[in-house]
Amino acid sequence: MGGYSVLHWVIVAALLAYLWLLVKIAKPRPTVTPVKDSKTWLRTQTVLAWLCSIVFGILTLFSLALQSNRQVKPTSRDATEALGFLVGMFISIFIIPFLFALSVRWTRSVRGKWKALKLSPVSEAI
Repeated sequence: MGGYSVLHWVIVAALLAYLWLLVKIAKPRPTVTPVKDSKTWLRTQTVLAWLCSIVFGILTLFSLALQSNRQVKPTSRDATEALGFLVGMFISIFIIPFLFALSVRWTRSVRGKWKALKLSPVSEAI
């Protein structure tokens, strides 16, 4: 199999499934119910959603940049330091991109609410 074991292909498949999940999560749901939120609450959500998107986006880019040429391994044989290193790696590789996808979805959802709020209500034909 090209010099790779089956485990390598399972890991690649799991990573591709994770990327697919991130894209699926980032898609917004359509707004089908009337928007009942006030404009002040929508403005607050817009600011918070953009702030989260920017922060988690920058953290994701930094994480990708640092992981692209990672050659650092825990040098200590202390289990607590090694566990901290592994938890930090897990957070930077999996959790931060997941939070970025959620914040992008939130931003798109709020934008959809603004669009739905700006549309005039459809009057029923008599």
